[in-house]
Amino acid sequence: LVADRLIRDVGETWPKLKKSERRAEVIRIVEKTKLDLLVAKAKEHSGDAGIRLLIEEKVAPAVIIERLEITEDKLRQVNAEMEKERAEKIRVINMLELVKDKSDEDKIKHLFDNNVSEESIIKITEFDRSAIDRAKQAMEAEMKEKQRLEEEAAARKKAEAEGPALEDIPPDQMLEYIASIREIFEFSDQEKEIRTMCQQSSIPKALVDIAVSEPEKLDELEKAAQG
Repeated sequence: LVADRLIRDVGETWPKLKKSERRAEVIRIVEKTKLDLLVAKAKEHSGDAGIRLLIEEKVAPAVIIERLEITEDKLRQVNAEMEKERAEKIRVINMLELVKDKSDEDKIKHLFDNNVSEESIIKITEFDRSAIDRAKQAMEAEMKEKQRLEEEAAARKKAEAEGPALEDIPPDQMLEYIASIREIFEFSDQEKEIRTMCQQSSIPKALVDIAVSEPEKLDELEKAAQG
């Protein structure tokens, strides 16, 4: 203990301090001085840093509350935050163990993918800022590429659902589609219902748009298809 070492060292100069009846008093003085220094240092910090310092130094809760003039709720809050941080540190260490054979970039990406904040990565790991920035840039590029592929897939799906353009519909199919549209007209004259039934019949959207906006053009298209 610090107090024991101090008594031994000082006792070389003042032997009386080594006597048992003096020992307890010296220890009390040393511990009080140490606590005073810790509290003074804690008060130099802003925010909750001073509270954290005393908690880490294992100062008794009641002493922290009294000397820093805080409430029990405040101490409880800081303790909970520190416990959460300790749990996160363990989680990060365990995740890094799973990818220990990967590159630093892949390790950082793995942490980001598992919802580890950039702040936690900086605090807990030994990765420097440049490595984190490179990993972020790589992830952004991957996200853009993923988005591009998804947009292309969505466009293809939409095109497939809408069917071919008017000029790409073979004459025989054009006649079949027009006949189907006329049958649908017999059931409804509401645009929404017409579109729904046309979609169910796999009629190309380009032809459906004409059917609901300019139905008279169907005759023209029919004649053109008949040759």
